[in-house]
Amino acid sequence: MRLVLNLCEWQLVRMISAVALSLGAVLFFVVTVGLVLLPADVERLRQPLYLSVIECRVQPQSERTLSLLWYMPRLDTKGWVHQLAWHDLRGERPQVEFAWPALEPTCTGRGAAPGELFVGCWDGTLWRVDLSQPKELPRRLPARLEMAPHVLSCSADGRWLAALGPQTLEVIDLSTGQTAWMIGGGQVRTVAMHPREPRLVVARHTGEYAELEAATGANVRILASFEEPGIQLAFSPTGDRLAIVASGGRHHLLDWSTGRSAWPDGWIGPYSRSSIVQFSPSGDRLITGGESVDSLAVWNLRTMRMERELHGHEKAINGVSFLDEQSLCSFGADGTIRIWNLDSDAPPRVLTIDVTAQAS
Repeated sequence: MRLVLNLCEWQLVRMISAVALSLGAVLFFVVTVGLVLLPADVERLRQPLYLSVIECRVQPQSERTLSLLWYMPRLDTKGWVHQLAWHDLRGERPQVEFAWPALEPTCTGRGAAPGELFVGCWDGTLWRVDLSQPKELPRRLPARLEMAPHVLSCSADGRWLAALGPQTLEVIDLSTGQTAWMIGGGQVRTVAMHPREPRLVVARHTGEYAELEAATGANVRILASFEEPGIQLAFSPTGDRLAIVASGGRHHLLDWSTGRSAWPDGWIGPYSRSSIVQFSPSGDRLITGGESVDSLAVWNLRTMRMERELHGHEKAINGVSFLDEQSLCSFGADGTIRIWNLDSDAPPRVLTIDVTAQAS
């Protein structure tokens, strides 16, 4: 009987030893794999869940730019973060430096003076910054909008700033910082200041495009009227042409002096699925959205023909900026900035904006 008991005890010890050895091996494997993969998982959790480049304010004669970024932190429940960020246009992953972190910007607009930029924020405040002095604090304007603006446009003389929110257009007298006049009730869909005259054009919800006095808002004339209201406006550098993107995607090109179409006779203009429209510095090219939200079309306004389409972004393109007549910067919801040579078929340089270090 004792022999049987000893044999049982020995078998039990062998079983416990085998189980312990197996558990030890499993534990060793888990720890080893964890040590290898944990840094990568931690780094992934630090990265934003989503990042979109909304605006890109390229500095003339410089590789330095200020971009408006919207991103969603992966481990934060506060929602979207809106931030202005400095970076250059060199390298695949340029170093990013947040500018004025206290601001929560929704849009920006160039001022009349070199390096002057206006910033509209979520709380309705408006700020003036000098891009040539990035260490200086922004200066707040006395006026405050009821809701966050999505369009800012400054007059050529630097006196008037049009700020458009969801329901109201307010024109600010920059000599006092106070509102000079406004149009409410959601009547205005978009707005643009003329690059040489103290006038602005508003796209009304009725489909009318009206020229107004910047100082008073007095109606000068009805420039044109279409079935669909405009959602984006852009003047040529000299102000002789006005490009319009209508809500249905149709692009109109108007002669500013007459209000007539500047497209060839009988041509109703191109169509796109985005609201992008931008003239080149000379006014000889016009950039619009392409056949999809992630493509662009390059139009030669001398020949009135499309030169090419630009493809490469993986998500919707938010906007474009010209570095010079040949170099175009596009930016989008894929978190990248792409720099195209419009005189070459070469693929663009791709810059990926990474705010992992700043967002963590």
